[in-house]
Amino acid sequence: METSLFSQRKLELQERGLYRSLRQPFGLDFCSNDYLGFSANKNLQEKILNAVQEVPLGSTGSRLLRGHSSFLAECEQKLAAFSGQQSALFFGSGYQANLGLFSCLAKEDTVIFSDELIHASIIDGIRLSGCEKYIWAHNDVSELELLLKRKARPGKLNIVVVESIYSMRGDFAPLVTLADLCSQYGAHLIVDEAHATGLFGLHGAGRVSELNLQSPVFASVHTAGKSLGVSGAWIATSQEFTDYMINHSRPFIYSTAPAFYQQVAVQEAIAYLVSQFQELRQEFMNKAGKFQEALAQSVDGTSFRLSGVGGPVSSLVCGDVARAVRVMDRLAELGFDVRAIRPPSVPKDEALLRITIPLSRTDAEIHSFAAALKLLIQEEA
Repeated sequence: METSLFSQRKLELQERGLYRSLRQPFGLDFCSNDYLGFSANKNLQEKILNAVQEVPLGSTGSRLLRGHSSFLAECEQKLAAFSGQQSALFFGSGYQANLGLFSCLAKEDTVIFSDELIHASIIDGIRLSGCEKYIWAHNDVSELELLLKRKARPGKLNIVVVESIYSMRGDFAPLVTLADLCSQYGAHLIVDEAHATGLFGLHGAGRVSELNLQSPVFASVHTAGKSLGVSGAWIATSQEFTDYMINHSRPFIYSTAPAFYQQVAVQEAIAYLVSQFQELRQEFMNKAGKFQEALAQSVDGTSFRLSGVGGPVSSLVCGDVARAVRVMDRLAELGFDVRAIRPPSVPKDEALLRITIPLSRTDAEIHSFAAALKLLIQEEA
């Protein structure tokens, strides 16, 4: 029987160690984005379930049909205030938010400068926009400045886009320096706060808030599916740009509005976060910091590399795909759920284990996990 095109592509991926299949959660979670354990928090769960009883289930249509409501308008006002911006526009997911933001930028009016490691949702949004774009080496401010000098267009909307904390490597963008560069060269800064929301800034509003950059930042994107433990996302920006998106963003215009229970969950999660933020953040950072210190000692002098110190994501860069998968499988045998990240999610020859330390993990569990990793690193070094 002749092999189909899809079977051929599957075989090609398998031969390169890049074939993916779905795997359910198992063992101890050391890979999810549920940093603060909100997804299983009984107090928050009860608050959401009680509040959901007061609203309909579905929104019944797109925002420009019958999907808008006073409840959603109030939700967005709260999201804007939380983010320290004038306005907010709520979407069903972070992917949809980034797609909605970037795809609506008019190609004749906009030039985009993007870090090479920005999220796929931003890349896809930029591609759909058709805008003139330039990619600069990850966190290389000098290269960005050269590009801005040569390619920023007077009279156009020049945009620099970064993640405040990068989703795979876990390292931080130099936001203060970037804001200064944007001011110097007439560009606007857009920041994806997906992995900073809930952990940094005033009440967990993100690194833009932490660094008091709300005014210099043109727009920030926040997701609720990570530290907040629910789902949905919002773009915090000026009222002028929100109005523009409402009229030009196809993912916004042609999508059914987020369901009421999603809106309720986001509001309750933020309220709970604000009430507990200092204690939760301190406990989380203490656990993550101790683990990262132990992992740094384990990789010292080996061919492994650690990235992401100081944030929620610790990346153990293995380099070789086979080695990353091998360590992942060995950890699975020991009852630790960690996933190997392979190209194209990361650059070629930079396969890694993306590790997180959810607040729900005990000190004993973290110690056992760190000890297992140390042993495997020694075996693979």
